[in-house]
Amino acid sequence: MNPFQHRIPGYSRDNTSSIYSRSTDTAKDAIPMTTIPTTLQIKPSLPEINLLDHQISMARGSTMALETTRPRLRKSKTNPEMSVSELKAERMQQHSQQGPENDFYSQCFETFHQLVSTTMDATQSLALQYHFNPANIPSGDPRLIRAIVSLRVALDKARAEETSAEQEWKQQWKVSSVRQSSLRWL
Repeated sequence: MNPFQHRIPGYSRDNTSSIYSRSTDTAKDAIPMTTIPTTLQIKPSLPEINLLDHQISMARGSTMALETTRPRLRKSKTNPEMSVSELKAERMQQHSQQGPENDFYSQCFETFHQLVSTTMDATQSLALQYHFNPANIPSGDPRLIRAIVSLRVALDKARAEETSAEQEWKQQWKVSSVRQSSLRWL
């Protein structure tokens, strides 16, 4: 059981009554009643602290006005809590969107790994070649030509796979492919 779920005086599950979303006039509430003239009409209620306030505090978060917070935090503070079924539906939607995103990055990583592997193979092939002499002009050396061709083929293949992965990603997120193509990784 969550330690913040039990009823604590001054604790509320209502995100709108947060200590962080209250106006600056609430500081007057903290002044002891003995120092305030009796002619002032001040509400004696203490600010209510909700679960999100505790989570912010536990994460060593800073307090600030609600209007200056990030939109995601502001939304979680102002919108009512979702029911379990609504939360489950939202998480299922996020999960279904995460699959294609993971596939995209997996494909990009695999393409990069293949390119690095080909580059390492070509480098080792040339480094282990005991007949290779940098002082001579190696333009006719068949091993060097094979290494250059394998690197060119690997680079062309990686660029084609990158373009394919980018197009699939844009289709999934319904991004227009007419726009300027993004910067190339390779």
